[in-house]
Amino acid sequence: VQTCALPIWNVGVSYQYGKNGMIGASGATSLLDFPDPAQAPGLNNFVSGGGSGFFSRRLTGAQYLGGSFNYSEDITHPVDSTTKTQTISLFYTIHLSRTLSASASGGPQHYDSTSSNVATSSAWTPAVTASLGWQMKHASLAGRYNRTVTGGGGLLGTFRSNSAALEAEWQFARSWSAHGTGSYYLTTNVTPIQFSSNPGGHTLLGMFSLDHPIGEYLSTELGYARLNESYNGIAAVSSTPGSDRLFFSVSYQLTRPLGR
Repeated sequence: VQTCALPIWNVGVSYQYGKNGMIGASGATSLLDFPDPAQAPGLNNFVSGGGSGFFSRRLTGAQYLGGSFNYSEDITHPVDSTTKTQTISLFYTIHLSRTLSASASGGPQHYDSTSSNVATSSAWTPAVTASLGWQMKHASLAGRYNRTVTGGGGLLGTFRSNSAALEAEWQFARSWSAHGTGSYYLTTNVTPIQFSSNPGGHTLLGMFSLDHPIGEYLSTELGYARLNESYNGIAAVSSTPGSDRLFFSVSYQLTRPLGR
């Protein structure tokens, strides 16, 4: 299936207003497009956008407390459906040692789901995120769990997502590092009355890459990714549930602080 997935814009800003306090805001929009709809039966073009704001306060040298608000809107077409979510979360981070840290966040999330076929449905639901990180001088390991409600990313309806991810990195030479990730997503449709919507399914993704910087701003990446999906009733997925991809990328990054 030919797809075009890209961020349209992504911007963020943060400000440290004191020795132990920081605030910030960000916004982003992304697009998922299927140039030939005949190759993607059961899927729709998808546009997602939103913004968020946060504050963070250091309680002690090893503990941080803060909060955030997030708004997002996900739209599918040519079959019209819209999912809007507003999430208020509190988060807490603690450094258990010089190399080990843990973080947890949670709060109420409200969603509104509309479709061209049925009336609006809305509800409150909890949103939860937990993570654990271990970092040494040349290696790191991180795990993450997330529970949230979002749009279907091309599927009609509004979905509850439970996901878990594991990420590892190892710098085995001065300018070479290996990076591996594995993630699992389980989605369930929270608007099953929409007769054209999908009940949900699962996605398993694994990726391995080698990173090599060239100079101060230029870097290269060579990698392999394996994707496996299972979504009942989506012909585009059922015909090819698994895919393999080799990729090579070159990136240039230039950063500059604002102010002094």
